[in-house]
Amino acid sequence: GDNGFEGLTPDHPFKDLSVLEKLTLSAGDKVLLKNDCVFYDHLTVNGSGSEYDRIEISFYGDGMKRPAIHTDDNSPYSVLITGEYVTLSGIEVSNKKGRNGIVLKSALHGATRGVTVRDCYIHDVWTINDLGPRELHPNSWPHEAGGISIETNREEPTWYEELRIEHNTVENINRTGIWLGGQ
Repeated sequence: GDNGFEGLTPDHPFKDLSVLEKLTLSAGDKVLLKNDCVFYDHLTVNGSGSEYDRIEISFYGDGMKRPAIHTDDNSPYSVLITGEYVTLSGIEVSNKKGRNGIVLKSALHGATRGVTVRDCYIHDVWTINDLGPRELHPNSWPHEAGGISIETNREEPTWYEELRIEHNTVENINRTGIWLGGQ
């Protein structure tokens, strides 16, 4: 791939995931990662789909292994989803030096609807700091780290509706498998 490509076909894919952080996705957009590919990066999904036309993050190709996002750079997440009507499916995620694998963080006020995380493999998420890989800083909330973290806006009332976390495997996480936090 090449980050100069438009990234709209399997013949002209982006080279890495950093390009997506600059894009705002909308209803019907798809981000498809090729099977058997490993990305040493993090994925940020900005934007929202609609009830009948979701944003999809999934996979394509004939390979036997699901695409993998392995983040090893102290990033607070491997995958960040900020909008609504987004489906993430069939991706492998790890973050050996960060706090979270997949983070659902509502950028909205009020209800955030229709977010689905399905059939993902989330593993090896370790919180690293000066105390070592299994200890959080004493001033942090010990449960604010996980394989899948669901966060709401702490400034204003915010909540999720139609949130689905289904058929995932979450293992080898040093804190919480699935964490829900906020007001």
